[in-house]
Amino acid sequence: MVLTRKRVEMGKDKKTKKTGSYTIDLGQEYELKYWTSQLKVTNDQLKEAVAEVGNSIDAVKVYLGKA
Repeated sequence: MVLTRKRVEMGKDKKTKKTGSYTIDLGQEYELKYWTSQLKVTNDQLKEAVAEVGNSIDAVKVYLGKA
């Protein structure tokens, strides 16, 4: 399973921390491109899967039969 990493700004001192992301963020174009490529599905298929089962990577894979 591939996990994406996000950097999060915290407060005025701009410290960053890595957070494990187990979700697909359709609001980020790079994630949409990445996951459609990884799962070999269209944008519409990925969006439908997220609408049906939520944005959990594992749930989307099961829904699409890619688990």
